[in-house]
Amino acid sequence: MTLDPYWTIVDPLADCTVDQAAGQLFFTIPSGTAHGLSTANKNAPRILRNCSDTDFQIDAKVDSVENDNLEGAGIIVQTDSNNFVSVGVRYDGGFRLYASSFSAGTETVQVNNVIASFTPTWIRLTRVGTSWSFYSSSDGSTYNLEGSFSVSLAIAQEGLFAQTDGGNPAFTALFDFFSADNVDPYVIDDIIDEITFEDQFEAYVSLDALFDDTITFTDVFSATAIAPPATGSVKYVFVEWRTG
Repeated sequence: MTLDPYWTIVDPLADCTVDQAAGQLFFTIPSGTAHGLSTANKNAPRILRNCSDTDFQIDAKVDSVENDNLEGAGIIVQTDSNNFVSVGVRYDGGFRLYASSFSAGTETVQVNNVIASFTPTWIRLTRVGTSWSFYSSSDGSTYNLEGSFSVSLAIAQEGLFAQTDGGNPAFTALFDFFSADNVDPYVIDDIIDEITFEDQFEAYVSLDALFDDTITFTDVFSATAIAPPATGSVKYVFVEWRTG
């Protein structure tokens, strides 16, 4: 996988794979060693980019969490590896929508809501000052508040994580959407330098920054303020890509 230069893979144990296929980003974690996000263990792989320390809304879609102990996936926002907030879906004796904050390496559980079963789930994290809120959605349109909490955190990076702990099983976490409004946001496909669109999509254009990508348009292109370009090397800013 060729990363856009905005993004960095963080793999503390150097044994995980982060890659992309069929419009999804996946984390592959091997068995036998804990890759957790807890006071005792912070070896979960992450994919991160720098961001502004401002109020924000971050959305992601988690496509895969399995029913093995302490497997999970979600959004992470951090100052560094010991000071961060994470929200997502995890299995801990049942599927849960879970949020925690870490200060100087010590975890405080903020939300721990049991759900009956796992289906692909949109998650949302918002911050206004020191007030944080965690939401979930089954359709990406209607969001339910899972909980709110207060944390003082100077953020420097944001992104996605996957984790295992407990019995340390092998685990593959799947995402197919990520968007944030405190830097130019991207759907997962934008992590890849070379992108082929095979489905209908919409692209929303921002003038906040520019990046170069070689893009092949094979279906319907809809955009704001620009005309559909021909196949080839183009320079645009995509605030959001959705496939479907």
